[in-house]
Amino acid sequence: MSSKSTTKGFAILSAGAMLSKVVSLVYMPFLTLTLGKTGYGNYAYTYTIYTFIFSVANSGISLAVSKTVAEYIAKGNKKDANRVFKIAKYYMCIFGLILSIALFLFATPIAKFSGYPSIALALRFLSPSILLSTLLSVYRGYFQGTENMIPTAVTQIVEQLLNVVVSLACAFALKPLGIDYAVAGATIGTGVGAFISYLMIRKMYKKTRPERLSNEGRRVKKSEIVDKLKMYATPIVITSALIYGGNIIDGSIIKDSLIISGVAEKTAEGLYGMVNNYLQLVLVPITFITALSQAIIPSISAAMAVDDRKLVNQRVNLAIRITLMLAIPAAIAFTLLAKPVYRLMFPGSYEGHVLMLRGAILIIFWGIYLIENTILQSMNKLYVATTFTVLGIIIKIILNRTIIPSMGITGAVISNIVCYLVPMLLATFYIRNKLKVSIQWRKYITKTGLSAIFMAFFVKIVYNSVYYIISFFSVTLGIFVGLVATAGVCGYIYFITMVAIGGFTEEDFEAIPRIVLRFIPRKLKARIKSY
Repeated sequence: MSSKSTTKGFAILSAGAMLSKVVSLVYMPFLTLTLGKTGYGNYAYTYTIYTFIFSVANSGISLAVSKTVAEYIAKGNKKDANRVFKIAKYYMCIFGLILSIALFLFATPIAKFSGYPSIALALRFLSPSILLSTLLSVYRGYFQGTENMIPTAVTQIVEQLLNVVVSLACAFALKPLGIDYAVAGATIGTGVGAFISYLMIRKMYKKTRPERLSNEGRRVKKSEIVDKLKMYATPIVITSALIYGGNIIDGSIIKDSLIISGVAEKTAEGLYGMVNNYLQLVLVPITFITALSQAIIPSISAAMAVDDRKLVNQRVNLAIRITLMLAIPAAIAFTLLAKPVYRLMFPGSYEGHVLMLRGAILIIFWGIYLIENTILQSMNKLYVATTFTVLGIIIKIILNRTIIPSMGITGAVISNIVCYLVPMLLATFYIRNKLKVSIQWRKYITKTGLSAIFMAFFVKIVYNSVYYIISFFSVTLGIFVGLVATAGVCGYIYFITMVAIGGFTEEDFEAIPRIVLRFIPRKLKARIKSY
């Protein structure tokens, strides 16, 4: 996969991730109003548990399939690459079924143990989604390994759209039966979206005519494929189990620590919902970086398979550069626009904007570590990545227990920041000194930082101007139009500034849609070729 292909793959996945995330964010205010603060806190914790099981089931196999398929294709073994998919699908179908049944049967004890006994019904409603998600992950991993990102992007959008529509409808319909039923109804869309997306991606796979694939090299034994999948998947499964298992423990610790500080139990559950809101917003830019990580896994893995260290170095630098271009301006924008974003998205929990004001920098640390973690995995340093992640989780749990009783819910924001800052620094040191990969940090940070700072001067000016005019008709409409206008105008300012100071390469522009290039002044276009 060339740098151009990597960038295009990232663009496709980003488009899908952006649309699905926007849809997800749009329905959050409606869901919060439907469930109330306490109900939304229970909903958030339900998904904390579900995400733990989901990640254990899916994160490892998706990466393992993508990485293994990319390696076999790089060596000319396309038929064996398809066998990787079939073998993984067989085993994951069994594994997913076991997890789904286990979640359904043990929903009540899991809910009681977690400290949120009322979410047992919601966990049962979510149980079928585990099996469907495991099958989806195998298909998506296969397509990503073959450098085809379109099926993943399309099914993500469809899955999220169905999730939003069905979940809102069911939550509203079941609310008269009680808040527990409303929370459970809000989870139904997850399974419906996953089921339809699975049917779609299976049809896309059949259209590729996999029976026509052939091998250029020797046929690989089934045991060799299974061993390779286990080798790649195991550390990722361990990492995911620790991360999301830590989040489950963390949710209980946050609630208990708040109660220790004198907060009532129901209020503590509502405050946990505020932390979840903060993290959901942070996940908007992180979603793009996740898309980048999915795009570069086959790219770096293929380069490692043929032992091309120069190509590995180029692709690592590409990944870091794009990550910084996304994370730095996003952190600045979220800091400056925290109040209007919360007024629009969480009108019932507007006070939560303080968390974003103090914690938007998490976007930078989380984004860099996410891509560094992917780089380590792609370069077969999976257990190193796991070790760094575990250390961050331990630090987070300790900090939450020690600082939340005195600092309140802000302590949870600080612990999240440190949780990613420490592993990020360790990963940066390891990649540079142990793997001998040279990353041009100073150059990338300088150009991205200067462009983002220049953009920041216009953020408040654009937002306040638009809001002042539109708010005469409607305050909510004024906030919405103000944010959209600010994103468009200031995003363009940032983009043009990056072009002017040489923040993009010629290869980057080959992957950017032509409609975007039309908005670049001719004088700047003439300079692009010289960089």
